[in-house]
Amino acid sequence: MKDLQPNMLKYTTSDNKEMKREYNLLRNKIAKIIRQVFKAQRFDPPEDISIDEINELALAHIETRHKKLKRHLLRIRNDDVLFNGTIDRLIRDKEITTEMASSLINDSALTASITKHLIKAAELLYLNTDI
Repeated sequence: MKDLQPNMLKYTTSDNKEMKREYNLLRNKIAKIIRQVFKAQRFDPPEDISIDEINELALAHIETRHKKLKRHLLRIRNDDVLFNGTIDRLIRDKEITTEMASSLINDSALTASITKHLIKAAELLYLNTDI
């Protein structure tokens, strides 16, 4: 994430509204995944239920969280600015320079990698039922 910070700071405070918007979207993507990781981690069953009911609730929790993380994983490629046409549009409309486009492409790919790794870590740590 430290590779992302310089451009994140630069462009989220930029006068260029398109770059500010795109970098805020990158921040939001990471934040959403972190929120899902925390939700995957938390499982607080009521204390007054049987072990079978706890197991049933735990499996339902794992299934729900796994589906949500899987959905985010599928969205990652569609959200990439290079593949979804955002870069082409911003350059064509002269909203950003080629240098800005290069930074955005690299940082979008880095964000995708970060979010994929966070999802994989959450699945291994909190949603693995193979133990």
